[in-house]
This record gives sequence, structure tokens and C-alpha cells, in this order.
Amino acid sequence: MRPDPWLAERLGRPAFTVEAEDDPGVAAPASAFLQTRVSAADVARVAELERAGWSVVDVNVTLARDPGAETGSPAWAVHRATAADRDPLLAIAENDYDVSRFHLDAEIPDPVARRIKHDWLGACLDGERGDHVLVADADSGPAGFLAVLRTPDAQVIDLIAVRAAARGTGAGRALVAHLLAASDATVRVGTQIANVGALRFYEALGFRAVDTRYVLHRHC
Repeated sequence: MRPDPWLAERLGRPAFTVEAEDDPGVAAPASAFLQTRVSAADVARVAELERAGWSVVDVNVTLARDPGAETGSPAWAVHRATAADRDPLLAIAENDYDVSRFHLDAEIPDPVARRIKHDWLGACLDGERGDHVLVADADSGPAGFLAVLRTPDAQVIDLIAVRAAARGTGAGRALVAHLLAASDATVRVGTQIANVGALRFYEALGFRAVDTRYVLHRHC
């Protein structure tokens, strides 16, 4: 069982990640939050966790595709985030998510779920997490962002969001197309099975599912 001090600070209680080899009923401090992921094929492990008081809150779908040119929307200019973009982007991160695993967990208050996304993007903008942040911009200002996390074999879309009012305008496509054109490695992204719109969006851009995992939480 691995402590997660960053998440604990935002939840206001101890937080831990339970690994595959850990006992599902592992002892934890009072009021602790536990999280784990399990292959969607490992139904026996999921059942074991549920008997120990865990609840499925999400099924994470990882999609991937090779890099390459992809048509984006000419209405949107994409560039790396600057200091001037910080406040508008943090507002998008805080206000324009609703289907993350934290938002879907009924035992996590909405303001806490919003703070997690706000602070997650803040860490990306401050260089504490990931590689860089892309911004989709127009005359009306930033409409969305894409935070990039580099791994040894891929570039990962770590966080992406578009203002509700700008959805359907091509801002999200412009962000992903920019990353695909600039990348020198496989591009991966994870989304929630509850987010059908995101799944269709990535499939239209040539992404294909490569992994599925149950996401479970336990509130002690």
C-alpha cells in the first residue's frame, strides 16, 4: 500500500494506492481514502475487492495511436501555455470537468473534485508534473488545454479539457492534432467508459483501445 500525499492534502485525509499484490482488506487509518485499478479481465479480483468494501467508480479505457499529421480546425491556434494563460486555464480545469473518477464518486464532494483538477493542472503549468501544456486559443481567449506527460515509450495526454461553451467548435481536435503532428512516439490517452463523447472523439482521430481497467475506491 503506497501513500499518496498529494491527493491526501486535497482530500483532507490520508490517501493510499493499493497495489495488485496487496490484501483487499488491508488495514488503513480511520477516515482514509484507498484507490486501486484492476484489469477488466480480472473479475475475480474485482469481486474480492467488493467483498472487502470497495466500490467500482469507473472503468478506465486507454487508447493509443501512432503519431502523424491530422487535420485540425483552422479556427484555433495552438501554442504552449504562457503565464498569461494560467488563470483562464485553471478556471477551465476547475469548472469544466464532470465525469472524472473523483466527480463520479458520490462520497467525494464536488468542490473537492474540482480542486483536484485545478491543482493537477497547476502542477503541470508549474513544471512539477509532466512535460508541457498546450493551449487552444482564439480571439475570445483560451478555450481549452492539453497537458502532455512524457514516458520512455510514449507521449501521454495527461489532462485535457475544453470550456463547455467551446465544445463542438474543433478546439479539442486542434489540440490533439497538434500533439500528433509534433510527437515522435506513440500517443496514449485514458478516459472514462462513462464519457462516451470522449471515446467517440478519440476513435474519430484514429485512436484505438489498448487497455481497460476497473477503478475502485474504498472510504474507510
